Amino acid sequence: MLFTKGQNSIHKNTDIKANFILSNTSDIFDNANNYSGSILSGANTFRASDCSSYTYNKNSTSEVKNKTYNYVNNISESNKSVTQAMPPAMSSTNAIAVAVQPDLIIQNAVNPSVGSVGGNIQVSYQVKNQGTGSAGYQQTKFFLSKNTTLSDEDTYLGYEYISGIAAGVYSSESTTLSISNSIATGNYYLLYQADGDGDIVESNETNNVFAKAITINKADLIIQNAVNPGVGSVGGSIQVSYQVKNQGTGSAGYQQTKFFLSKNTTLS
Repeated sequence: MLFTKGQNSIHKNTDIKANFILSNTSDIFDNANNYSGSILSGANTFRASDCSSYTYNKNSTSEVKNKTYNYVNNISESNKSVTQAMPPAMSSTNAIAVAVQPDLIIQNAVNPSVGSVGGNIQVSYQVKNQGTGSAGYQQTKFFLSKNTTLSDEDTYLGYEYISGIAAGVYSSESTTLSISNSIATGNYYLLYQADGDGDIVESNETNNVFAKAITINKADLIIQNAVNPGVGSVGGSIQVSYQVKNQGTGSAGYQQTKFFLSKNTTLS
């Protein structure tokens, strides 16, 4: 770019304006007003006695910062114009570090809409790493909750280990969960928690939990239509038939029927 000094008449004030790209070198003028930030071609320089005022304006663009210098100089020589070439300065570059981290979520979860106290449920789901970095080994944890938010009040059901997942990849998983006999019947949410132990440093730590509704019911088993002979013999056998009916709302797993002889109708 060009740096121009215009001189119109003897003892007249002249404006000198220079625009150039901001460089990594500090802008320094020595006592003779020689600019040391870039090399000036030619032998003409500003004398310290020439500079009567100096203003500095800084304008920014998206990629390059420009500086504008304005000088008002007292000229004591005859009219002339001096043009000096200034080479482009090296622009500074600001490097921005972007963190590369995984981000684990649960997607496409499938579980039965109804489960039973004392029974098991089969679930399937995908753990997806939607972040930019790989995730190492972690585990998915499962909870029963009265709402969609994981808290200390929720009932822990179990966990499943998950292998490492690369960025942009998902892992399909399935497991079986047991519903304890101590769990009350009612409407719940089954919570799937990716990175259940918090071992993975993620770009988003608030999106690991996925919730799906499930109702927990309870079985109610009774004996009906029992048939046995009216008389039996010591040392002999009797043939009996009966029905086991589940009149509850929950499924009943494997169980057994036991038989007793009693002096009354109460088992003791």
